[in-house]
Amino acid sequence: MVTGDTVTVTPAPDGGPGTLTVQGPDGEPTGARVLTVGGDTHVYPDAARPTWRPARWTTSSSTSHG
Repeated sequence: MVTGDTVTVTPAPDGGPGTLTVQGPDGEPTGARVLTVGGDTHVYPDAARPTWRPARWTTSSSTSHG
């Protein structure tokens, strides 16, 4: 990610919901907005918040997978 954050997705062994963690560039946990649309997961780290624009929530096609 351009923010230097790292996203890790860990699937559940039983096929249920897994876990998603976001770490900042320093390795510490950090906040993020996570959206799932049509099976795709979009992760927007809090560090990227200054660049968010409302139009991105409906037109974004970028997908992040851990």
